[in-house]
Amino acid sequence: SPILVTAGDMRLIVTAAGCIVRSSDGQLLAEQLFDLAYSSPVSDKDVVYAVERGKAKAIRLKLASDGRLTTDVVWETPSAEDDHCASPIVHDGLLYTVTGCSTRPLLPNTRR
Repeated sequence: SPILVTAGDMRLIVTAAGCIVRSSDGQLLAEQLFDLAYSSPVSDKDVVYAVERGKAKAIRLKLASDGRLTTDVVWETPSAEDDHCASPIVHDGLLYTVTGCSTRPLLPNTRR
């Protein structure tokens, strides 16, 4: 499922296919940031988290002064090779994910 996030005063839709769409007019602003087969991305403020088989990443969304959206990979790390069958959650500074075999925290989030 897609999620709704905000960068500056711009409302954005982030899809499981790694696309970012401006909600006001449907314009595609970014694509192929990740490719989630079984889960949705999650966000905490201006950071979007994507956890997929073998890889997890955090991407910061920034609205430039000219109104353009920029994306910066904050971190990327290996993840369990199991299927991530549920969307992760962010709680108390940790990103949690569920695989077919376990539940575990991944990494501290970037909410500093």
